[in-house]
Amino acid sequence: MPRGATVVITVALTAAATAGCGSGGHDATPGPADTGDTSDTSYDITRIGTVADAFPPGFAVTEIPLTTLTEEQAAGLGGISDTLSSLTFDPPECNGMLKSPHVVAGGRTQGVLAEGPQEITVMAAESADAGADAALRTGCDHVTIRSPGLAEGTIDRIPSPDIDGVTTAGLRSHLDVTLGEHTQTLDRIAFLAPLDERTAVMVLGAADPALLSDLLVQGVAAVRGATP
Repeated sequence: MPRGATVVITVALTAAATAGCGSGGHDATPGPADTGDTSDTSYDITRIGTVADAFPPGFAVTEIPLTTLTEEQAAGLGGISDTLSSLTFDPPECNGMLKSPHVVAGGRTQGVLAEGPQEITVMAAESADAGADAALRTGCDHVTIRSPGLAEGTIDRIPSPDIDGVTTAGLRSHLDVTLGEHTQTLDRIAFLAPLDERTAVMVLGAADPALLSDLLVQGVAAVRGATP
């Protein structure tokens, strides 16, 4: 299977047209972006590794080292959106939801990979100026995606955690990928927290949204250098 198909939904992470908000974010409606002054805020993605201590027993956690992304690496993390150029979205304005604008060539990423009851990735990413994230776009509560003869599925908004001063997002995806005579089903859950135009935290897994949501909270606190 193409690597992009296994990385789909990113997170990111990523980053995605998803749901929730930092203020009242326990429903599936995007919340208002923070409008406070963040000019003195200092985020450090190299602190994301401390999230390793937040996993419950049964997970083996390894570090994803700090990396400055090449074009090839950025495309790989872009998932199926970059792998299948024929992929279409309905509504079409939701076509940015499978890739974070923070995950680009020249940007930096660092995170942890946990293996156990499921595989979970927690990643922090930063770029020079990613701009607005499609994760916060309205009108993308339910999206169908399709690449004729290769892949089809759905992406739905799900509730995401409240994090003070941050607009969070969550999504659940279901994708059937066909390779020759074989079809593989991929079900993924992703949570995203764009902290500013440069920095975001993403979590990707297959199940247990409560655990994944908590890991997003822990990841944001780590990058902020704060206690959740």
